[in-house]
Amino acid sequence: MIILLMGSALISFSVNQIAIRIFQKRYEEKGLSVYFFQFIFCIFAAMTCFLAAKNLDTAQNPTILFGCLFGLSYFLTVLMLSACFAKGEMVISSVIINMSFIVPIFYSIVFLHEKVTVTQVIGTLLMCFAIYTSSRSNAKEQSGVKSKSVYLLALGSFLFNGCCAIIQKYYKLAYEIDEDMLFLTASFLTAAMLYGLLFVFKRRNVPGISFASTEKTDDYDEYQLYIKNIGIYFLAILAGLSTFAGNALMMYLNPRIPASILFPIVNGGMCLLLTVCSVVFFGEKMTKSKYLLLIFGILAIIVINL
Repeated sequence: MIILLMGSALISFSVNQIAIRIFQKRYEEKGLSVYFFQFIFCIFAAMTCFLAAKNLDTAQNPTILFGCLFGLSYFLTVLMLSACFAKGEMVISSVIINMSFIVPIFYSIVFLHEKVTVTQVIGTLLMCFAIYTSSRSNAKEQSGVKSKSVYLLALGSFLFNGCCAIIQKYYKLAYEIDEDMLFLTASFLTAAMLYGLLFVFKRRNVPGISFASTEKTDDYDEYQLYIKNIGIYFLAILAGLSTFAGNALMMYLNPRIPASILFPIVNGGMCLLLTVCSVVFFGEKMTKSKYLLLIFGILAIIVINL
């Protein structure tokens, strides 16, 4: 049953990433902002969590506080990762963010005194190696001197993404409160508010609009762009449902399964699934590094569960 739930979580998060990737490939180049897309799907996720919540009139302060902290960490993770992508450093940022499961594992071992077996250590190292090798096919394309800001942004996304898991786990263990859905509602509303503000203050230039046009005309053309491309709203619903399902499952699994088992399987399994989907649905070539990712990733999951 636990394996089934972990598999469902990694599938849910993978669907979320696929929806975001489809948006980037089909709509972002048209001038639509990814921050607007994130705002819409976080709003939808918050609505779904709220409808699934119990005891709506008795939300306790820790639920709201840690929910907002989770939303802030999620927002900062995506913001810093997007900044790395904008600098053209997709390889290093993707590798670092995918290895962020090390953060909750370290927290659980040091502060929660979770026991770690030799097979779990070996499996975790194998998964790290698998994720690292997946970057090698694109490494030469992005060779050269990397600025300190890139490493700082990647490190920031690494830490904040890891903090998301720590916040979830601490909340579940420290407070015996059955308000998981209200926690996630506060989280996604916080993230949605921040994405909305970012979209307003950092609106992108829309291709095809003359620089000689008036501000009123620019606003109207941009408004029409978001109205005509209705597909982004279906993608946002898909992303919202999948992130709701994934985080709801993680809220259940986090306090029940050792971090050294849960996070390598979910994070690493998501990398494996996204690799397969990139080949099947996005027409990417099956390179040597992707074969190594699949082989070592599957081997890591098997070893962790021994």
